[in-house]
Amino acid sequence: MTTLLSRKHPDVRWQQVDDHQDFSDTLDRNLSTTTSSVYSTSTPQTTAAGKTKTDSTLTFALMILLIGSGRFFLSPFTPILDSTVVRMTKEHQCDYGRQRMFAALGFGSFSLISGAAIDAFAEHFPQWNKYTPAFYFYIGMVLLVLLPASVMKFPAHRRPRAMYRNVGALFSQIEFLAFLLAAFTSGFSLGAFNTFLFIFIRDLGGPHVLMGLNITITALSEAVCLYFSSQAIQKLGHKNILNLVVFCYGLRHILYSVIYNPWLSAPVGMLHGICFGLFWPTCTSYVNIVSPTGMEASVQSIAHSVYFGLGRGLGMIVGGVIFHTFGSRNMFRFFTVFCCIVLLLLWLVQGFTWARRRRPLTLSVQYEEI
Repeated sequence: MTTLLSRKHPDVRWQQVDDHQDFSDTLDRNLSTTTSSVYSTSTPQTTAAGKTKTDSTLTFALMILLIGSGRFFLSPFTPILDSTVVRMTKEHQCDYGRQRMFAALGFGSFSLISGAAIDAFAEHFPQWNKYTPAFYFYIGMVLLVLLPASVMKFPAHRRPRAMYRNVGALFSQIEFLAFLLAAFTSGFSLGAFNTFLFIFIRDLGGPHVLMGLNITITALSEAVCLYFSSQAIQKLGHKNILNLVVFCYGLRHILYSVIYNPWLSAPVGMLHGICFGLFWPTCTSYVNIVSPTGMEASVQSIAHSVYFGLGRGLGMIVGGVIFHTFGSRNMFRFFTVFCCIVLLLLWLVQGFTWARRRRPLTLSVQYEEI
């Protein structure tokens, strides 16, 4: 009897009936439970799931549109700004790294302020979107920036000569290609950190305050390294700093792969000071040295595209595939191996080219010499 009913109703999970139980009571209970489940909850669940899927798809499409359009207009801004600031620091005898330091301080401080405002807003106004204060902070700061930007005097643009020929000459130099490889590796690693680090911390059981603390620590370490970036370039040289940056990215990956206490992620984040705080001034300085006259912004755009565009974009995609397939720790191990391979390639290139130059182009140049 039980076998026959199981064949007719395969979705029903039949309870075990022993010799002391009434079979008819058990049958009625199972059938009533199954009937209630099918006719009471099946249709609403299907409708809710379909609506949720539609809403999620629309939200994702709108986010792609907003982020894509925003990045489209923002992309030229950073390379043009960096090349302009370097020229202005030369004219006013200032230091690029110390000017760039204020961006790191603003990033770190407003991360804490925005986080506190979001928590407070969500508590007092639960019916509103809890991220509303962050958007208003952004709009307010953009409006404030318009005032000094409208009165500043920027250096005149110098028209480049033989632009395409000069760019082709740059790409024919193995030293410049090695620099782009280091920039790509840095962006590749940065994409993985920016996208999956907080997910990793959450999976370890870390609270939201720890995520905010990580941002603050990375911003402070970045500010310190930016402040001393000129001295570091003078003492170590561009090629050695590039090697150090790739090494620190690999070290940072392997440290994340072995920690189980989420709070240990905070001190590991201090390596960000070297990974970005030293790398970006070195990148900007090197580009302005090798760029032909009038092409500083163009070459800066190439470096910016390789670092923030190609490198970071692929880092997010490749990191996501490995994270989903093999887990977070294996993702970090993969990036460690990749950084080690790139570091070996950089050493080989530098050993065969830069070491044989009598006057290396990028060994002991300060920002004041640009």
